[in-house]
Amino acid sequence: MALQLTEDNPYFNATVVSFPDGTQYLEREELDYQPQQTDDYHRVTFGETPNQIAYKRYNQFEPIYAGRYWHFICDVNGIVNPLDLSSYVGTEIVVPSYPLARLRR
Repeated sequence: MALQLTEDNPYFNATVVSFPDGTQYLEREELDYQPQQTDDYHRVTFGETPNQIAYKRYNQFEPIYAGRYWHFICDVNGIVNPLDLSSYVGTEIVVPSYPLARLRR
């Protein structure tokens, strides 16, 4: 049975890479980002996650599902581990404009 992923899943357009030993790896396509005048910035505080930042910034547009756009924030800022933003504390990161995130999903 094939796994069905919705468009808001960061692995929606991923490619399965198979190795000779039978293991597989899911390689995700990152966002092709071009800066926009409507982008926002957010200064990261200790303990925050991209999901929380996305919820704060996109809640006015899509209250229930705002947090699902976390992977756009990660892609735009080169964040590799979304569970640990400790190296970003005190840093301003780009939060892509909501229309961009919405159109790219």
